[in-house]
Amino acid sequence: QISAAVPSLYCFLVALNQGNEPELLRRQFSDGTGIFGCNAFDLYSEVSMVVGPGPAGQVVSVSMGGPMAASSMHNTRDFLRAWAKVREKGTYMFHDFIVKVDPDTVFFAHRLRPQLQAQNIMGATDRAFFKNCRSYNSVQGPLEVFTRAAADAFLNSIDRCQAQAFMMEKGEDWFFDKCMEYIGSRAVEGFNLLEDQWCTRAKPSCGGTTAAFHPLKTTEGYGECVKTARLHE
Repeated sequence: QISAAVPSLYCFLVALNQGNEPELLRRQFSDGTGIFGCNAFDLYSEVSMVVGPGPAGQVVSVSMGGPMAASSMHNTRDFLRAWAKVREKGTYMFHDFIVKVDPDTVFFAHRLRPQLQAQNIMGATDRAFFKNCRSYNSVQGPLEVFTRAAADAFLNSIDRCQAQAFMMEKGEDWFFDKCMEYIGSRAVEGFNLLEDQWCTRAKPSCGGTTAAFHPLKTTEGYGECVKTARLHE
């Protein structure tokens, strides 16, 4: 039962209504990968869109308005709108860890859970987030993992972080990383959580026990990565 798996994960993503992302989401939904393997999840997009039929009715993204930025280098304000929705819904408060995933990321929640358990981090009290790129000692946007306590602190400090001009100069992952540092959240090494081409400068292998791989921008490439990853389980 995904709903009972521990530690519990609240996962969310922000998707474009155009291009390949809607079909990528439907592929993930059909095979139970990505955020659909988490205990609870939400999808956000400029306008609401149907992903597929779930046990409790249609799975539909939450409209957060727009327009959306054309580049990930200028998407911080898009995610500030998404964060406002996350805070408004409050679902994250009932889970140990929060995971933000990009739509073109192959993500396996069942691989992430034991890696988080091994850290002995208390989601409710430890203000911790994971650096997932060794090359830059940074948080890469395809997979952002942090505790409930860190999420509380982040949400309560977004206005302060927005006031720091340098945090608004680049993409959302830069803002998130620098804001977490600014408010005193503890950075934990999580370099084995994600294979990201923009960190390693190599295409993701989709092998080993890594929890996430990026980028896989077509349904065909996504499916092949999932197939390869599952051969290693």
